[in-house]
Amino acid sequence: MYRWLTECHSTHALCQQEPVDFRPRRLLHLDFSKGNSLIQLVEDPQGRQIKWAALSYVWGGEQSFKTTLHSLPEMERGFRSEVLPQTLQDAVRVCKAMSLQYLWVDSLCIVQDDPEELPHELISMPLIYQRAWVTISASTAACVSDGFLQNRCYSHWGGFRNDRVPISLPYLADDGVGTGKIVFVHASDACSSKAEPINERAWTYQERRLSPRVLDFRSKQVVLWCYTNKRCQGDGSTISWNVPEDRRYRPCLANQKLPKWHEIVNAYATRKSSFPSDKLVALSALADIYRKQSGQTYCAGLWEESLIHDLLWRNPGNTLLPRPKAYRAPSFSWAAVDANTHGETRVYDLQRGHSSDPEAEILGVAIEQDHPNTTYGKILGGSLTLRAPVLWIEWQYNDCAVTDITTSSGGVLSFIRDAKENDRLVGDNVRVLAVSLSEAHFNYIWPYTKCGLMLVEASKGMFRRIGMFECRSQVQVGASIQTITIV
Repeated sequence: MYRWLTECHSTHALCQQEPVDFRPRRLLHLDFSKGNSLIQLVEDPQGRQIKWAALSYVWGGEQSFKTTLHSLPEMERGFRSEVLPQTLQDAVRVCKAMSLQYLWVDSLCIVQDDPEELPHELISMPLIYQRAWVTISASTAACVSDGFLQNRCYSHWGGFRNDRVPISLPYLADDGVGTGKIVFVHASDACSSKAEPINERAWTYQERRLSPRVLDFRSKQVVLWCYTNKRCQGDGSTISWNVPEDRRYRPCLANQKLPKWHEIVNAYATRKSSFPSDKLVALSALADIYRKQSGQTYCAGLWEESLIHDLLWRNPGNTLLPRPKAYRAPSFSWAAVDANTHGETRVYDLQRGHSSDPEAEILGVAIEQDHPNTTYGKILGGSLTLRAPVLWIEWQYNDCAVTDITTSSGGVLSFIRDAKENDRLVGDNVRVLAVSLSEAHFNYIWPYTKCGLMLVEASKGMFRRIGMFECRSQVQVGASIQTITIV
């Protein structure tokens, strides 16, 4: 494992980090001298060449062991690794194996109940992962007490044909003492992906993408990711970047080209956070890199320069989740609702090609941030004003995720809802405003598809999005051109 990382660090130019005078405010100093396992929380660690590992893991609820204003003096005096939850103990063991003396863990290196420190340190987190020597990904652990260095079980590795069942042989280490086993698997199965618990969490997506190299502890294998290749435990092979998993997880820094924004949203939107208000905050560093690369203007998970197409997101799957109780984004942003994690997971249909001549015109967009003059912080409010063809429709309320509605002109709109609504919309018929945005080239069966938003009146003169529509026929969706504001 350590040999992999040393080779990656020394031979791949893209992995070399730009010189920058940055180090985390606090780090865990690991003292392994003379068999000692003392850990100290140190502030402003000295030394220009400090190397630290950053831990990416799933909290899984309230942390029983964390740094608070009360426990800070004790943490600075030092403690033994045995008192840590298992995932953190395993991270310390990995650092020891790599001879790394410093480890960064958010629950320990940030004072969790300091209202002044917490927001400041959250701003620094992207740099912590960008400048870490390696990020340790505890991918198998669903909570901090699970650990990730447990024995891997290959005997029940599903999906194998009879001629591709793994073969296990006993192994004796070079020192003649350590024992283990060597597992032989078919080459095409060597680095197969699996839905690990860490891939369901919001913050871990950005942590992985920002890290120059990731040591990924999966259910079946240990995988090393870096900018130029991927290497798996056992075969030492490299795999090209042309497989879907690599496109999804390949790390990036400010000088590395990001995927299309819609691909990032597709990979991120279904992930969950312990604090729903973090929905956009947990993607803020990648959004900032994207802004620097594209020169575009960010607005609540969307971009002004491509706003017509960015508005045409959908909540995937056939099961609707309740609309969040607490406000976190304007209704026209995908971040305003929780996406279904089962089945189809694409918020944007990447097969779709939109017309370069949209039917709607954006007149203005305004986002109110929690802290003025910020771009990526928590959102207090937002509005979008546009001019577009509109049509009032009577909708018979139901619990279906997709409903076909026939318009007065004979067209059929496929209404794709965003979320379960509250009682205000329950009734025999609900007046819904269909707003046509653009024409999409869907596929060879339906080459012309009108796309737009479905709105309800939130207050006098203001509308709220409740879904989107597709009209797969060449009919006029709305003859009336109006200026409307969506909140």
